[in-house]
Amino acid sequence: MAGSQPDGVRVAVLLRVTLGHAEVPERISYARSPRTLPVVLSAEEVVRFLEAVPSLKTRTVFTTAYAAGFALRRPSA
Repeated sequence: MAGSQPDGVRVAVLLRVTLGHAEVPERISYARSPRTLPVVLSAEEVVRFLEAVPSLKTRTVFTTAYAAGFALRRPSA
């Protein structure tokens, strides 16, 4: 059985449909999807992004938002 279904779903279908065990699939634990890390821009990418913003006012807003987000995430790292 190829596809994007997790193994737990495949086992549940096998047990419920093929083998006729309706009560067993309720006890199957399904694997969680893996957590992915957020994309982090390099210092050069941040500079290029900020230089591409034409308005000084907008650039200041972006710079402040980036700096505030970086400061909030720093202690948890």
